[in-house]
Amino acid sequence: MNTRIHYMYRDASNYKFRGSFLVRGRFDVESVRDFLFDGEFFVPHEVGIEHLLDMPMNEDDHYLHTIEGAEPSSDTDTRCDASSLVKRFELAHEKGWLSSLR
Repeated sequence: MNTRIHYMYRDASNYKFRGSFLVRGRFDVESVRDFLFDGEFFVPHEVGIEHLLDMPMNEDDHYLHTIEGAEPSSDTDTRCDASSLVKRFELAHEKGWLSSLR
């Protein structure tokens, strides 16, 4: 069984963009909770996932996204395995989520 992870981008004007991606194996949002920026946010490109906002960005935009949930899926078009994704979150947290933007 694989896992579909749902994530969301919300800008300063409260416009929302949602997306999802699939990982091999079982993923639990709690497995990355301690690695999220302020316990809630992540920067998708730092873990190999697409930013949900079309570019160019304006004054209401930023890079932070949230994980909205995860559910089992029988789909097979996976991005990576669940344990690799957790490791990516851990590494991004260690180096600093916004470090690539400085």
